Amino acid sequence: MKKIQLISTDFTPKVLDKKKLFYLGAWCNNNNKIGDDKQVLKYVWFKRKILEKDYKYLSNIFNKLIKIIPVYLNNYHKKKYPIIFWQSMIWVWLSFYISSTFFRWKTIKEAILKNKKKKIKFVQIQFDSLICARDTHSYKNFMQESKIFNEYNFSKISNYFHKDIDIIKKKKFIKYNFYQKFQYSFIAQFFSIVKRTLNFVKINFIQNKTIVLQGFNIKNLIFLNLNRLSIPLFIDEIFPVKDIKLCKLSTQNISKRKKIKFKFKTNNSYEKYLLDSLIFDLPTCFLEDYNKIENETKKIQINTNLIISSVGHYFNDKYKTWLFLEKVLKKTKFIIKEHGGNHSISRHSAFFDYDRKVSDMFVPWSKHSSLPAEKFIGYNTENHESKNLLYAGFESDKYPSRIIPDITTINELDNIPNLLHLTKNLNKNILKKLVYCEKKVRDVRIINSIIKIIGKNKIRKKGTFIKELKKAKLVICDYPQTTYLECLVTCPTLIVVNSKNSWAPLKKYNKLYYLLEKNNMLFKDIKSATKFINKNWRHIEDWWNSKTIKEIKKKILKEFNIDTNVNGIKKWNKFVSNHTKL
Repeated sequence: MKKIQLISTDFTPKVLDKKKLFYLGAWCNNNNKIGDDKQVLKYVWFKRKILEKDYKYLSNIFNKLIKIIPVYLNNYHKKKYPIIFWQSMIWVWLSFYISSTFFRWKTIKEAILKNKKKKIKFVQIQFDSLICARDTHSYKNFMQESKIFNEYNFSKISNYFHKDIDIIKKKKFIKYNFYQKFQYSFIAQFFSIVKRTLNFVKINFIQNKTIVLQGFNIKNLIFLNLNRLSIPLFIDEIFPVKDIKLCKLSTQNISKRKKIKFKFKTNNSYEKYLLDSLIFDLPTCFLEDYNKIENETKKIQINTNLIISSVGHYFNDKYKTWLFLEKVLKKTKFIIKEHGGNHSISRHSAFFDYDRKVSDMFVPWSKHSSLPAEKFIGYNTENHESKNLLYAGFESDKYPSRIIPDITTINELDNIPNLLHLTKNLNKNILKKLVYCEKKVRDVRIINSIIKIIGKNKIRKKGTFIKELKKAKLVICDYPQTTYLECLVTCPTLIVVNSKNSWAPLKKYNKLYYLLEKNNMLFKDIKSATKFINKNWRHIEDWWNSKTIKEIKKKILKEFNIDTNVNGIKKWNKFVSNHTKL
């Protein structure tokens, strides 16, 4: 019988020769070159029907666990908090947890099925203790980026396939940094000091009611507070996120977690894995560290009757502790404003409709909302230098962590093949103007691949996207989300996207996308887009400023309730006033 070894990450020790290695995904090599396609497992959610079926299954699992875990947490802490409090706290972590663990479980299962006529070996890394994340933010980051944390999880899951694979236990635990501190520029640190000073003055000397506004840009934040004869409260400095951490559970911690009963009926090996592992994978912020966090938040004297949040309620568990104690126990009104242009079903599906479930009100970027998208109020649409062809590419995380009908792996990305085509087929005078810039670099392999295609000098630094946008004559976006809308209000913009595989648009936008495609604002292949650019580059502004294109732009902006007029903040001011009077 032929032998094969499953490789789960680039940290996996190899016990067989290269030809007998079978990789669980494209993430297994930092250079994105791992040999023959036959040696690499295809992304298990590549087919939309399979993804939709698995989503329904995970949704049922989620709905079961979101009711069980809060009872466990109340028992563990000897509290009687309403179930909705703990649900609000753990919701995002649990969303990531069941999606990421099920993906890894299914990946091993599919690899076994693909190699069922072979003797399969799996090297299981032996760690010196049980490991869990400190908080939601840490779990997300380490699961998406860390080969060690992924190796740890693949090794744990492999135990549930011991009948199908030959497990080889091996100690290869090197000294690994379970702690990562974020680096901030001097300017960011300076403004951090300024904001902390203003917070001190606000909390200790200004006694009027505070409106807590998280996720608002600085100009709008100041305006809304000055209208109330107050200064802003910078919530990101009261509950700062400066690092991420994995924790080793002590024998005492493990024993205490075991004492409280945690049971549910299991139907397969994945659910058995959840039953055995979930209680040890819960972040310490919900268990060992919770009382300390709660006591610290209670010391913060913020007198408020309205909290509006945008992103902090997802991953900042200290902020969430304060927020949901206010909302659930003190009945403080909590409103969530959408933080981006939601073209697809992924945002709410990824978190099982979290925003709408835990808030008193959800304010979407939608024409049906009475409030304009706050991000674009007073947005500077001036384009100072119309010279470059800017490629604004979408970038996936290294390790898949969410079950969403969108791009989640490097294999599905359009930016690398698109840029390769552009370098070979753009007119030389246009190619000279080509630059690449994305707002957030998530996987260094993507940048390394792009460097080989267009050269390092054409890749702009992280954090310079808006600056580069002001220099663009034309922008190519390969993913229609918030970045696309930022480009649209600034300069001529094309979308080049494969609608079948790259993203799942909401059905209500189908007519709009058809209109975009009909008028050369959207292309389903890079070849057609390149021909259009070569033909129209010199007079691209004439096309963009034509009556037809202007009308389409208006429809798009109306659809997402985008108004760059500075007076739009007055609607938010009235909204805040109405809700603070209630």
